[in-house]
Amino acid sequence: MTDQDPAPPVIQTRAIVKSFAGVQALRGVDFAVHPGEIHALLGQNGAGKSTLVKILNGVHKSGSYSGEILVDGKPATFASTSEARARGVGYVPQEIEVLEQLSVAENVFAGHTGLGRGMIISRRRMEAETRALFQDLGLAIDPRLLVASLTSAQRHLVMIARALSFKPARADARRADRLAVRCRGRAPVPGAAPTEGAGQDDDLHHPPPAGSAGHLRPRHGAARWPGRRRDRARGF
Repeated sequence: MTDQDPAPPVIQTRAIVKSFAGVQALRGVDFAVHPGEIHALLGQNGAGKSTLVKILNGVHKSGSYSGEILVDGKPATFASTSEARARGVGYVPQEIEVLEQLSVAENVFAGHTGLGRGMIISRRRMEAETRALFQDLGLAIDPRLLVASLTSAQRHLVMIARALSFKPARADARRADRLAVRCRGRAPVPGAAPTEGAGQDDDLHHPPPAGSAGHLRPRHGAARWPGRRRDRARGF
């Protein structure tokens, strides 16, 4: 690739087809998010937004669908969420998924390795790294607190921090910092490629702030618009 060639999408799908018990949930979905792009995936309930995201994150394993996933232009297959994370693909679900009786730091680093010797985890190191990550993200949450004491909004922030702690594609500490600013102020993030989901067709008129959008219809592919061009006529 020369300096003049555009960078490949951070993550992309080609002709994804997925069925459940004979019912087709996705039919030939082409999807792409480019470096630094904020992409809103729109569609009514049942359109397949969650199914597509779960395919991208290894929840639905390779082989349970047809089509292709590419990460940074290279083919990828995921048999688990840990394999997806290893390729830099992170996922923050809408539902709050935390362990209430563990500390904030323990939740952020759940599933991590290399924070101690053998099976022993260094709590001091875990709390220090959580504190450093939160400082980058501008979060004023004590890593030692039990998650049970946090508000719903704070728990979601812990989940976002957990996803970023696995170093998602092209999101180093500085980019993660800018991602936090984007979450609060909606500024684009060079390199990182966040995707937002919205659940009703009316979101075509009032979509979340984003640099591009795709409308996913039930059992269909995804129409895509650059910039703010998301009128209802084009959506249908």
